[in-house]
Amino acid sequence: MAESAKPRVLILGGVGFVGRNLTSYLVKNELVSKVRVVDKVPPATGWLNEDHKAVFKSPIVEFKSANLANQASCSKVFHDDSGAYDVVFNLATETKCGQTDEVYKERVLDVTVNCATEALAHGVKRFIQMSCARVYDCDKVSNTAGRNWMVATGDLVVGMQEESKENSPLNPWTQVDKFRLKSEEALAQTEGLSISTSKPAKMCHSLACIEHILG
Repeated sequence: MAESAKPRVLILGGVGFVGRNLTSYLVKNELVSKVRVVDKVPPATGWLNEDHKAVFKSPIVEFKSANLANQASCSKVFHDDSGAYDVVFNLATETKCGQTDEVYKERVLDVTVNCATEALAHGVKRFIQMSCARVYDCDKVSNTAGRNWMVATGDLVVGMQEESKENSPLNPWTQVDKFRLKSEEALAQTEGLSISTSKPAKMCHSLACIEHILG
């Protein structure tokens, strides 16, 4: 594929575990013409390994620091004098359990709404939201030998469950998952924006579909 035909990609929350590996995947497989990585944490203090540090030094990778919960700050990262972004990956979210609803609203729901609003305003072709399979009901816990285990950590209960499908009942496991679901519902009300939502049960599997999404 010619360099000019490759998509320009914006990765929000791109210094975290998923973001750094996604950036590495896109750059190493020559799937993009440019990647702008946005995060509150700069790469220099993000505990990147040597491989990721080398990727972030690529001439097609650019880093911007921003607080995406702030609309003005969010708007700035979408603006690029060299051209609009074709694909946006929204990985920016709060992942810690035990936070207040106000924190989750700001760092999950508000961030998603701000980013989707700017994506629509800047003509983004595809907005990809990272959610989680824990928005689905967890009542179907398997009792099969070798899979009937459960670990409780505070208000978070993680158990092996049967396969969930897109039409499975929704019943978020934790408070943060409730706000992930609220974010999905808000995106569903965003008219004119092409949206895909990824709900991986295991993060290590989530990169497998990236090349297919980018086309």
